[in-house]
Amino acid sequence: MVQVDLDGEMIGALHRVDVGDAAASARAVLDELERRGINKEGFHDEALAHEIARARSRNKPYEDQGTAEYIDPRTFNIALDDVLPMERTMAPRTRG
Repeated sequence: MVQVDLDGEMIGALHRVDVGDAAASARAVLDELERRGINKEGFHDEALAHEIARARSRNKPYEDQGTAEYIDPRTFNIALDDVLPMERTMAPRTRG
């Protein structure tokens, strides 16, 4: 999880954090995924990815497609919504 905030004093206000360079952190994650041989384009097929990208409401029913290995991003986003402060921005990565 990454915390990004316009108010630098808020970084780590709720939980201990290690402050680092975002670009370097992203590269480190990509390097580790590559080292582990993980090279996936996405969790969902194109139709479901498009549906999710249209900003489905958290209150709209859906079939959770999570497995023992992967959490359904919709379920994850709802869980994050429940624990994060109201004043935040979530920017999910979508395929273009």
